[in-house]
Amino acid sequence: MTEWDYNAGKEGPPDLARPERSRQATKVVQIIAGISSLWLTVGMGYWAIDLARRDVSGVTVVKALVGPMRLVPDNPGGDVIGYQGLSVNEIAAKKGATDLPDKVTLAPSSIDLSSEDAPGLTPAQSAPLISLPQTQTKSQPRPLTVPPVASKDPSYMDMASEDFSPKIIQTSIEEALSIAIANSSLDDPSMPPEGAMQGGQERSIRPKPRPLALMVPQSDIRQNDAVAGISGREISYDDIAIGTRLVQLGSFSTPEVARLEWVRLSAKFDQFFADKVRVVQRAPVDNKIYFRLRAHGFIDAEDSKRFCAAMQAEGAACIPAIKR
Repeated sequence: MTEWDYNAGKEGPPDLARPERSRQATKVVQIIAGISSLWLTVGMGYWAIDLARRDVSGVTVVKALVGPMRLVPDNPGGDVIGYQGLSVNEIAAKKGATDLPDKVTLAPSSIDLSSEDAPGLTPAQSAPLISLPQTQTKSQPRPLTVPPVASKDPSYMDMASEDFSPKIIQTSIEEALSIAIANSSLDDPSMPPEGAMQGGQERSIRPKPRPLALMVPQSDIRQNDAVAGISGREISYDDIAIGTRLVQLGSFSTPEVARLEWVRLSAKFDQFFADKVRVVQRAPVDNKIYFRLRAHGFIDAEDSKRFCAAMQAEGAACIPAIKR
């Protein structure tokens, strides 16, 4: 009886079988992958152990020396200091107080700057403000004062010495108009007769012009006021006693400019400067000459502080000072 081989033909055709070289390459790749995995596992284990042990490798270790670290030199040398051997050092060294010295010298006191040499003009903080006087407005009439003019008429001098009120001025104008109308109607030959004026007034009647002797230019009045202010009351700085209270109003290059500033301030604050005397001090600073404008006539320090507080409230520079 015939026997059949059932396993015949299962291996496939001979050309489809895996070659021997491909098998060797696959085995090499598997070996390399296994070795890499093994080294990675070992490395991670070593890194974990190193973190656990807190390795301090790399820190410098210094070996301790034998003997003392510091030695006192036998001959240190150097210089003798100025305070060596004083009582303070002997007390600390000998544990006891020493005899009193024969001579004791105190250090000099510090030099303070004067108030006028301080930086800037600082306002006085402690000085209380005072109420300012009410100034005259346009609605309040001021008395008209006519400056004296050289004249030989004694009646004119008596009239110029009086104060002209609005009532007196109005009366004088009315009298002058009536006199001018009467004179023009009598003395003017160009006036037509009464019969020619029946239809109406042909020409307006004008008063005579004011005499030139009574007309004073405003520029001359301002110039006279400025000259009177410059040549007003003034006291020398050297004649003032030491310790006298003053106030400084500024520093200027020439004494004339300082006196003009006094005229301006006294005209603006006439109530404050009514009883004050001008002082112009010559002060050399850094090879330059300055002239300090000061005011004299204060009772005490509080009086000068109140004065400066009122001036500073109006925007003017002022600082209390004292004669040294």
